[in-house]
Amino acid sequence: MAHHLQSLFILFLLAINHLLPAQTTQFNHGFLLKLTKDLESHQYTAQLLIGTPQLPAKVVVHLSGQSIWLCPSSSPSRTLINHNSLQCLMAKSDDQKSASAICDVYQQNPITGETSVGVVVEDTVTVDVVGPISTVDKFLFSCSPGSLLSGLVTGANGVLGFGRSKIAFQSQIVNNFDFPREFTVCLSSSKGFIIPGTGH
Repeated sequence: MAHHLQSLFILFLLAINHLLPAQTTQFNHGFLLKLTKDLESHQYTAQLLIGTPQLPAKVVVHLSGQSIWLCPSSSPSRTLINHNSLQCLMAKSDDQKSASAICDVYQQNPITGETSVGVVVEDTVTVDVVGPISTVDKFLFSCSPGSLLSGLVTGANGVLGFGRSKIAFQSQIVNNFDFPREFTVCLSSSKGFIIPGTGH
């Protein structure tokens, strides 16, 4: 039943996209991030493909999370971010100081509350979406220790944050694809989806 309702909602969005003028509808880019709910933990996950070659990463969706972190990221194409770079300035809050030459940030597990320091990196990220494949060449996230995965759904590699920071998922997506700075969330008992660039 939930799958049927989700399918009807998607069809409804597609229908109004064709019926209404472009300036009155936001869902005209085909970017729909698919979510899956784990019935035991009640956590929603999405799939990302990291680096070149592409490595799959299962990430837990955290709607108020301020960034994306993975444990570990073994992508050979990742680039470490210097502490005095613009990217590091975007990633850090005002109270996060570091004596390291490499940019590092505090990350938190939204389930256990545990915190750790992760190194900020830049890599290619491909998003598993409905519609054309969406790839960002210089996507910022942090590599955190594996101990931070405790409490996350089995098989999860990290957390996908949708908060208001400059390196949260939707902030990087809207900057790369020129979407409005808002998103729509639909969560059912088994699946869900997020549409960046929509909110009306």
